[in-house]
Amino acid sequence: AKRVLLTQYCWTDKSVMVCSINLVRVSQQYDDFMMFVTLFVLFGDDIRLISFPPSSDGAFSILNSIAFFLFLTEMFLNCWAKSDFSKGIRNVKGYMFSFFFWLDLLAVVSMVPDIDWLASTIGINILPGKGVGAKVGKAGKIGAKTGRVVRMARLVRLVKLYKITSQRRRERKML
Repeated sequence: AKRVLLTQYCWTDKSVMVCSINLVRVSQQYDDFMMFVTLFVLFGDDIRLISFPPSSDGAFSILNSIAFFLFLTEMFLNCWAKSDFSKGIRNVKGYMFSFFFWLDLLAVVSMVPDIDWLASTIGINILPGKGVGAKVGKAGKIGAKTGRVVRMARLVRLVKLYKITSQRRRERKML
């Protein structure tokens, strides 16, 4: 079983490091951990608002920052390990510039407003109550619609992770 796993995820023209990254990516513990991180990013802020005092905002901000860097690192490693750049940057095969690449990029970029220090650095932090009535109401409606779109992109990522996990479980049952 291990030999099949190694030959399935390690190609002869790739380096040992790429092989190692692919083996980590297919581990069940990694998938479970990233699914938990995705669930936290999706629902953590809502749980924080409902269940925790304002003094815990700093801890949630740190956890969101960690999740952001985990997703960014995963995306970078997927680009490196799952893409074939042999024909140049315009003819990349694999993960880079695929549908899932753009979906992951959208999910990572959508996290920027949720991370206070990053949003303030870029200058996109929104302070409620600082505007004039009609503008604030209109901005709130636009923000709510944008939030729903962003949540859908993150849910599609969660479905992708679920499909990968269930496929691997089926493969293990067959072995």
